[in-house]
Amino acid sequence: MTEQAATERRAFEPLEHPAVWRGAELLDRSDFLHELSGPERQQVRAGRLGDAFRERLLGLRESLEHGSGCGLVRGLDISGLSELEAGELVLAIGRQLGTPVGQAADGSLLFSVRDAGYAADDPRSRGPN
Repeated sequence: MTEQAATERRAFEPLEHPAVWRGAELLDRSDFLHELSGPERQQVRAGRLGDAFRERLLGLRESLEHGSGCGLVRGLDISGLSELEAGELVLAIGRQLGTPVGQAADGSLLFSVRDAGYAADDPRSRGPN
């Protein structure tokens, strides 16, 4: 078999990797869903990322890098927090997962997904803004 034929054959073989998945499969994967326990919820609400929660986030970070490539944390209650407080909490969690980088055109680390009213062809339109 020629090298080109071997390459073409491999192109049609199913991929085998933890990051290869279909949406419905994710909910059954232990590296995707992270449900906060009662004590973890209380610690996070009190502004503390306890050791158990930090360990959970290390597992999520590993999954982001070497597993499914995505994750869902359930049970994070932000009701009663201001937008600023909720943002600070999200950044604190994000810093456990990696280095935050600017997400908005102005370089801010967080931005709210809101309809800014720009037309799709307006140069100020950027992603979900």
